[in-house]
Amino acid sequence: MRVLLVEDDEPKRRQIVDLFSSNEKITLTCAASLNEAVKHVDAQSFEKIILDMSLPTLKEIRTNE
Repeated sequence: MRVLLVEDDEPKRRQIVDLFSSNEKITLTCAASLNEAVKHVDAQSFEKIILDMSLPTLKEIRTNE
């Protein structure tokens, strides 16, 4: 299963990567921003996306609604 992790906090990202690293059935791709995540999604498909809902860009989007 291909999973995209979108997390801008390096320590949290490392912690999540460590959790997934023992599972051979999961291929984890990481992005530190929404822009980087969009590039990954444009280049390949993912079954799951884990998204940090407190990303600065998401906060701006929610504020402008």
